[in-house]
Amino acid sequence: MVLLACALWVYRAIDKDGDLVDVYLSDTRDQAAAEAFFKQAEKTTSITPLQVTTDKEPALYPTSKNTFGVSTTHRDVKYLNNKLEQNHRAIKSRYRVMKNFKDSWSAIIFCTAFEEIRKFFRMKRKTRSQCRRLIASRICDFNTIMNLTLYTRRAQVNREIEIYLIIEGLNFDRTAFTKRIIGEASGA
Repeated sequence: MVLLACALWVYRAIDKDGDLVDVYLSDTRDQAAAEAFFKQAEKTTSITPLQVTTDKEPALYPTSKNTFGVSTTHRDVKYLNNKLEQNHRAIKSRYRVMKNFKDSWSAIIFCTAFEEIRKFFRMKRKTRSQCRRLIASRICDFNTIMNLTLYTRRAQVNREIEIYLIIEGLNFDRTAFTKRIIGEASGA
């Protein structure tokens, strides 16, 4: 992944079913970054993997032994890595169209949000007709979640504004403010 001036390495972990476990972005591709990623993925799942499949990056060999121990098998066969590379293809196609990112924070937000949304809409082991029937309900569920998130964020911002006005000693009418917030949230 390339930003305006520098490159970021994207570490991604998927499980045997192809579901995303964790995403990690790093400025460097070395043993310290790989160890940080492996520890983060292990902490996220609370599971020590039996086997890890990676590309042939030299820094990953000692990292898997240091992080997971000798009981975890490290595989680096070219063909076994195809599942991960195919999973990674979707995110690559999205950020190439966007002409890269301005900073690393934007890249982190995009990678995590993109993967979560993709996982939400993913319908494995379904026929086309089953997918067509389910997609409408998934879109409704997603819109409900997004509206709740937006309402929560608006309420948080409004609380911050209220605190600021109280600190500044400005006159503040709580009932009018609350009516305005409720009207905005209901779409009125």
